[in-house]
Amino acid sequence: VTNIFGVIHGTSTTYSPITAASQIVTGSGVDNITLVKALTNSGGATLNFFKTRSLDAATLVAAQVVDRMGVINFYGVASNNVTTQSAQITAYAGVINATTIDTLLTFDTTAGGVKTTRFQIDWNGSICVNTGSLAHVSAIMDVVSTTKGFLPPRMTTTQKNAIATPAAGFMVYDITLGKLCVFTTVWETIASV
Repeated sequence: VTNIFGVIHGTSTTYSPITAASQIVTGSGVDNITLVKALTNSGGATLNFFKTRSLDAATLVAAQVVDRMGVINFYGVASNNVTTQSAQITAYAGVINATTIDTLLTFDTTAGGVKTTRFQIDWNGSICVNTGSLAHVSAIMDVVSTTKGFLPPRMTTTQKNAIATPAAGFMVYDITLGKLCVFTTVWETIASV
């Protein structure tokens, strides 16, 4: 990580701000990250990642497609006292426009020492789960599994009927009826085929 400016944090016991004078931590790479903490009476801390392809904080160079905009890593100590990465959240540049950057947000977890992207939200608002790529262009949600299925909310008929103004297409599994139900203008039960 290069060029960290104005690192500010709070203590776990007093929650009061502690300011580290503007410090620069040098290292290799092309990522310049600015960490900014803002604390007002009406809000909490804000963490901002600033991406430029420049190696100095005074020069701005545009990001490019699939550049990492920022990464949050989660680490833990394994039983053999080795520090290991356990999860990661990453923002990538997707579509570069004149004044905006459309982004992709990925959530990775580690199982058996292998890091895998489990969940993504793209710049169109599409969500993909376990796809390893972007959601299908026609899907708001794209879920892939060869060992697991979709499990809708499960509730009794009384609980289902108590839902205030369900939207058309709303779906639940009614455990009283043992049937999948869809709301059109009324609740309808999906009959066996």
